[in-house]
Amino acid sequence: VVMQTGDVHLDLGDAVRLGLMLVAALCYITVFFAFGVLVSARSSSSPRALVVLLFLWAVIVFALPNIGQLVAAQVSPLPAADTQEALRSQAFAKNRFLDIQPNGRDPNGSAEAFNREYDRLVEQYRVRLETLVATSKRLCRLSPAASLTYVFTDLAGTGIGDMRRLTAALMQFKTGNLRALIGQRDRRAQPPPPFQFSPTSLGDAWRQGLGVDLVLLAMMAAVLFTAASIAALRTDPR
Repeated sequence: VVMQTGDVHLDLGDAVRLGLMLVAALCYITVFFAFGVLVSARSSSSPRALVVLLFLWAVIVFALPNIGQLVAAQVSPLPAADTQEALRSQAFAKNRFLDIQPNGRDPNGSAEAFNREYDRLVEQYRVRLETLVATSKRLCRLSPAASLTYVFTDLAGTGIGDMRRLTAALMQFKTGNLRALIGQRDRRAQPPPPFQFSPTSLGDAWRQGLGVDLVLLAMMAAVLFTAASIAALRTDPR
């Protein structure tokens, strides 16, 4: 359907990404079908199996990812958003104060100085955010729902790694074209070059965590499918 629109052209790499999404989805479905067979085979009645499965589903899909995020926030806490905004405002006020000194010649009041201070604050926050995200991913991967989300977003180019790369590219573009961006009010000034950003290649995405999540999903599916098959074969349907 997408290819018939004429506005989207899928190449071989896109086909591979869609294929991996299909594999991940099949593994995810297998996990829950295997849970259903395993619990049903080990339960004495259908109502009991239904209650157990509903409980497991709630724990796997909702409880584990949220608990992982809460634990990660305690292990690697982030500074409050108000604190970050206050620091940026202080840096801006200091820069403006120095800039209006006699003749505005204080080098600490220049746009470059403010840019360096701003980048330093952003970098400090980025490091702590990446630590939090890494801790959260390690804990949340206990849930196949979280692993499936990571797989889909990484393959679609909308994952955490792509967001990190985009932020870094924007910061580099801003710093490299600071003078041109400041001089945009002057019609005679040369405009900065257009911002360009290329999505993460499939190989880089695999090395950054896509492979881990796919392997985890496949292992969960294989283990539960084997356990469910053994339980079903040992169960007398009568």
